[in-house]
Amino acid sequence: YVVTGSAVSAEPLQLAELARQHPTVPFIMGVSGGGDFKLRDFVPSLGQAANLYAETVGNAPDSLTRIVQRVGEGRVVFVSDSPFGTMDLELGKLERLPVSAAARAAILGGNMARLLGLQGKGE
Repeated sequence: YVVTGSAVSAEPLQLAELARQHPTVPFIMGVSGGGDFKLRDFVPSLGQAANLYAETVGNAPDSLTRIVQRVGEGRVVFVSDSPFGTMDLELGKLERLPVSAAARAAILGGNMARLLGLQGKGE
């Protein structure tokens, strides 16, 4: 999990480069590129490395839809941003996401369980 959005040292494209250099390591782009880089670099950077994952925080429902269309639900993980955000707001965005129940379950926890190696272990 790498917080992105800070100029010079934590830009989305920099994280994409790091992810390409370490293709067996999953990287979650925290804060979705935040600030100035969100609109320009966030989604294109996700397309540069298959081991780079998006999080739900910081994305409006329409943005989440575009992200899922671009990289698939298997590369999006739910983040609540608690205590700074509200669980109701974040869960509400997923309820409006036009995906299957299986895709929603993957985003809500299945993808993270897979990344942590917990799938199939009764977790």
